[in-house]
Amino acid sequence: MPQSSFDKLRRAIREQMVPPEHQEWFTNVMAHANDFDLDRRLNDLVAELGSLASFLVGGDTAMWVKAVKKARNNLTHLDDNRQSFDGSDLYWLADSLFQVTRLCLLMRTGLAADRLPKIVKHIYGWSDIGKLERAVERIAGQPI
Repeated sequence: MPQSSFDKLRRAIREQMVPPEHQEWFTNVMAHANDFDLDRRLNDLVAELGSLASFLVGGDTAMWVKAVKKARNNLTHLDDNRQSFDGSDLYWLADSLFQVTRLCLLMRTGLAADRLPKIVKHIYGWSDIGKLERAVERIAGQPI
C-alpha cells in the first residue's frame, strides 16, 4: 500500500486500539509491516542482473529464492523444531546471495552494466554452479 496510506492506517490503529503502555511495542512491530517481502526483494535483485543471474543463482530462480528464504527463516527463528542444513550447502547459498547483492550494489554505485559479464566470468571461473544448484535443491526441497 502507498506509504502515506499505511502510515495513516497504522497511526489510527495505534491511537484507537492500542493501550498507551503497548504503543511503543506496536510501533516497533509495525515498523516494516509495509515493506516488500523477501521473495519480492530477491526476485528484484536477480532481475537487475538479467541473463547473468543464472550464473550466480543457478537455472531455477524460484527454487533459489525458496532456498534463501527457507534458510533465513530457519536460522532466525530459534525454536526447537527448526531444521538443520549442511554447512557446505549454506556456504554455497550464502556465497551466491553475496555475489548477487555485490553486483547489484556495484551497479547502483554507477558501474556500467556492460562491465558485469567480465565480473561474472571471474566469479563463475572459481565457482561451481553445480554445487550451488544441488545445495538449493537440498535446502528448498526439505519440507518445512
